[in-house]
Amino acid sequence: MYNLAIIDDDETFLNILKDKLTHILFDIDMDYQMQAYNGPMDFLKAIESKHYDIILLDIDMPELDGISLAKQLRTIQHPPIIIFVTSKEKYMKSAFGLNVFSFLVKENIDTELETIVTECIQYIDNNNKSIILKIDEGLQHLHLDDIICIYSEDRKIKLITIFKTFQVYQETLTSLESKINSPHFICPNRGSIVNLKYVSNTSKGCITFEYSDHIEYISRDKMKSFDKKLMEYILKQRIYK
Repeated sequence: MYNLAIIDDDETFLNILKDKLTHILFDIDMDYQMQAYNGPMDFLKAIESKHYDIILLDIDMPELDGISLAKQLRTIQHPPIIIFVTSKEKYMKSAFGLNVFSFLVKENIDTELETIVTECIQYIDNNNKSIILKIDEGLQHLHLDDIICIYSEDRKIKLITIFKTFQVYQETLTSLESKINSPHFICPNRGSIVNLKYVSNTSKGCITFEYSDHIEYISRDKMKSFDKKLMEYILKQRIYK
């Protein structure tokens, strides 16, 4: 089941969006729950006890704009995928890096909503994967989307997530690469696997990451292929106009 939320301070448009979304989800026979919020403050109270998978979020709201709300959501465990709904395209540049799947311009709701929502669901289905590993705290499910980097140090396998760093037991980098089996995870050298989602910079062959001070390097023989895969990953991030 998917949990969806719609947040918009324009109650008339909120009801229109909710009605159209209900018809779309019914047509694709999706199991879901949906809640509409007539402003960000009501939503913030609800999010304390409820998780949402997808949020359709208005950008231009007086109490708390959608960009600021998205920044807050980025700090929670397993943040929702955001579809920004806006009548002002000028806001789009401010939203990069906020777990945004797409933009829906309000005047294009009839032509773009169905495509954006169905592709968003497909994206979640393809990326919402986890693996079971033996770590310091015993066997544990780890979401692939939470993993920043895996590396070998002193014959030990370390795994960095957005929350903490673990030591992994009974695994090698080769076995982990096989288990993960995702094009988003790349080996920049013989001793590490990195998640392209969290790569923030590759200056002078050194890889830096969001949420971590760890640094990896790109070996000379993998420099071109790594840069190519990183660029392909960046270009695949969908932005609707």
